[in-house]
Amino acid sequence: MRASPLAEVLYRAHKEKATGYVRVQHGERRAILAMKDGDVVGVEVGFGYQSVAQALLQAERIDPGQFDALWARGEGG
Repeated sequence: MRASPLAEVLYRAHKEKATGYVRVQHGERRAILAMKDGDVVGVEVGFGYQSVAQALLQAERIDPGQFDALWARGEGG
């Protein structure tokens, strides 16, 4: 089975340790994947629910460690 074009892009970005954004659209659904040194470090989706903690992380008001701490305390949702 051949990999999808998105899987190929993500694999190449990981292999090349790319930093930047991958924008994905399928119909009305959109997502942006933030990449740093080849790893996915954030995702923004154009549909569905986003918690306050996710919005704060996206707006860079909290860092990933603070985000994890909120979820660990049950306050991330």
